[in-house]
Amino acid sequence: MLIFIFHAVLVASLGYFLHRQRVAQPLGKFFFGGLLLKCAAGLATFYVVNQYGGGLHDSQNAFAVGCRLANKLVENPLKFGIFFIEQEWLYNFDDYRNHIYQDWNVQTLFLYKLTALFCLSAQSNFYAVNLWFSFASYCGLWACANALANKFPTSQWAAVVAFLCFPSVLVWSAGLLKESLLWAFGGYLLSFLLAWQPSQKIKSLTWLCLSLASLALFRLKYYYFAALLPMAAVYVVGCWLATTSFFRKNFFGLFVSLGLVFALVLGLASFFHQNLALDYFFEGLVGNYYNFANASDIDNIQHFRFVQPYWWSVLCQIPQALWGAFFNPLGWQKGESLLKNMAGIENAGLLLLLVVASGGAGWQWVKKIKNYLTPNPSPAERGDFNSARALSPCGVELGIKNYIFNHFPTLLLITLGIGYVCLLAIFITFASPNLGSLARYKVGFLPFVVYAGLAVICRCFRSTIGRVYRPLPRFH
Repeated sequence: MLIFIFHAVLVASLGYFLHRQRVAQPLGKFFFGGLLLKCAAGLATFYVVNQYGGGLHDSQNAFAVGCRLANKLVENPLKFGIFFIEQEWLYNFDDYRNHIYQDWNVQTLFLYKLTALFCLSAQSNFYAVNLWFSFASYCGLWACANALANKFPTSQWAAVVAFLCFPSVLVWSAGLLKESLLWAFGGYLLSFLLAWQPSQKIKSLTWLCLSLASLALFRLKYYYFAALLPMAAVYVVGCWLATTSFFRKNFFGLFVSLGLVFALVLGLASFFHQNLALDYFFEGLVGNYYNFANASDIDNIQHFRFVQPYWWSVLCQIPQALWGAFFNPLGWQKGESLLKNMAGIENAGLLLLLVVASGGAGWQWVKKIKNYLTPNPSPAERGDFNSARALSPCGVELGIKNYIFNHFPTLLLITLGIGYVCLLAIFITFASPNLGSLARYKVGFLPFVVYAGLAVICRCFRSTIGRVYRPLPRFH
């Protein structure tokens, strides 16, 4: 208990220091309160799941192996330098070879290695390790939410709710879980990308941190990295091209260039992992689905009927995969556990949120198009033909081009964000069709879906919301 209290005070002190450093940021007011909520959620989740959900076996296994591995590191301090590079030496220990690593993979082993470091610093106290995982996850989530609030000031409340308060995000990215580390590293990478400017000079230390975070993200979940890398490359190249004369002179060439960048980076990513190889990707994806489906209850998986290891077969299943990733199970579907019922209620709320947001966005675009297509009679009566010229095919084309030119970085970010979420949702649904696993793994993209829905609603209905909606004040 004393060890836990000591580390709780240490986390609180570090959180207070970070809060003082970031109080001037758009979401600085919520940093410390959100941190307390995240740490409490990490501790409460483990207790509730143990009582009502059969236990978090991944957390228990990671902690058990981390403690044993930490002891081995203490016994072999010279091995510490090659700890994250070498893995064959672990087989020298009979207790690991015979019991712990019977079914390990590279991603799980890397989680065990990171857990061992936390176990060393926390004297193998489970609740202290749990606390540090929650703290690391929260830093990534807050950084990403704050970057979005900086880029879109009117969406600050949406960022707070989606990244810091939404139930699934709060629960499944807290505590000793792989998703906590995914958000620690992925949140840092995404926040940097959102705040990046073409004229920005990147320091050597920042390059080192970005490289280490990318490597850690790849080692933990390679398909998270595979979904992020091409989108990030296209965004960086697109924002850079937007500052050059090539941008306005070659409208069609711009999109061709971005398409080539996407294809090139996607091809390079196929060499990073054997499951991403172009000649094996669909076979591995579908094979993994059938392995999961055969090992799960038939009523507890996302079904893909007659899916085959070919690109056209997987392509036909994309709508069903997206539906399963976002909304399966729904609240009115009968569940055999409390956690499944709670996930169903949340998914039903998410569906309602996106329906309202889509309706609001559609109505706003209808009004904009109507205003654009309805010429002002007063200028026409005065002989002003600007409205008529704008309604001509050439005028409409010019108006679309000007709109894209003037809002290109934002439009590119939104487009790539939608692509990233959809790509990740498809990967996760095929890789983990079990509904219990899916409810946990989708925390990697769920905050962006909730944020987008809330941000659209706040923008479309801000006149109706009135006094309730206010941008958060900045503190200086």
